[in-house]
Amino acid sequence: DNTVQVPSFKIRGAKTERGHIVLAAEKGLRLKVAKAEGMHEVHTGSTQMNVVGAQQAFRFKEGGWRLSATVDRTAPGIHAEVFHLVSVGEGVLYESATMTYHISGAPVRSFVVVVPEGYQNVEFTGRSVRNTTHEGNKWTITLQDKVMGDYTLLATYDRPFDYRGGNIAVGGLSIEGAETEMGYIALASS
Repeated sequence: DNTVQVPSFKIRGAKTERGHIVLAAEKGLRLKVAKAEGMHEVHTGSTQMNVVGAQQAFRFKEGGWRLSATVDRTAPGIHAEVFHLVSVGEGVLYESATMTYHISGAPVRSFVVVVPEGYQNVEFTGRSVRNTTHEGNKWTITLQDKVMGDYTLLATYDRPFDYRGGNIAVGGLSIEGAETEMGYIALASS
């Protein structure tokens, strides 16, 4: 059960009881009132205290009030932009991809990037990267802390190709779990 009872309190010898109750949660959690008795909802800005993460506030004018709320996790919304830079060497394509994540709704601690077959020497760097693991062509990048807002991750890799002729394919990285993904490709050679 994800219902939380807000504990009530009494001050001995008080002639009247009145005040505010503010419900707050960290990013990624949503509070919804299940039951409120003996109080009415007010705007979170109308209380005398500034509470970080405040989602709801209530005012009571006498004792005996009751309050319970449910806690739900919100799903993160991820939108990604990928800039691929490809340098053509003698028989090798050197590639890098700068992935900019725009994260809203809830923070995330890991990203999954699908790397096409044939890519070699794959490495990921970014702020607070704890480790990277892969199973087949799916790479999981785990961070030290959860992030929200904008986050940039860099991938570098290379792959051989026949420089005497033939077709080459560039780009191809994809971000699993992104609602939208858009990309750009720049090709350079010496």
